[in-house]
Amino acid sequence: MNNLSYNEKVSMFIRQKYTINDEIALINNYNLDKEKYKQEYEEYQEYRAQCKEWAKGGEND
Repeated sequence: MNNLSYNEKVSMFIRQKYTINDEIALINNYNLDKEKYKQEYEEYQEYRAQCKEWAKGGEND
C-alpha cells in the first residue's frame, strides 16, 4: 500500500464501504431531499474524513 498515492488510498478505503454507484445515489438523494437523507449523508461524510486520516497514515481500526 505504500506505493499508492494519498488519493488512491482514500479511494481504496472508501470503496471498502461504498461503491461508486452507492456514492452517486447517496449524494443525489441528499441533493434531492436534504432533510430525509441528512443522517445518511453525514455518516458518509464522517466515513470519508476517517478514510482521509487512514490515508495520511493513521491507524485503520
